[in-house]
Amino acid sequence: MFKQSLVFMGLGYLIGLIGFYLSEGGVAAIWFSLGAAISAFNFVLGVYLVRTGFDRISSKPMLLGLIFLKSLAFLALVGAVLVVAKPQFLAFTLGIGLVIFGLTLWALNEGRKIITRKLS
Repeated sequence: MFKQSLVFMGLGYLIGLIGFYLSEGGVAAIWFSLGAAISAFNFVLGVYLVRTGFDRISSKPMLLGLIFLKSLAFLALVGAVLVVAKPQFLAFTLGIGLVIFGLTLWALNEGRKIITRKLS
């Protein structure tokens, strides 16, 4: 599901990048790219924490704390960019939204797998 999410994010990224470049110009396309890149990094870091954390970290509250800190750092970075670049926030936010949608699909599938393993 992780690879499938990356494929969907990549296709959405390509469509969004071309769409913003053609409709609003290069600056909006750059902001879309920046938002998608930051979100993709957040996505990959979240995947890494979840996949390795369940096996390596014995304390589940510590794992949840690491994921919480990762999320707070991501939100702080997004907030900083939005404060600096208020006029072009739409493209940036759509870049982030694309990756968050892919992350949601992946998280739902991983949760289903974990519940299925525990019930078996």
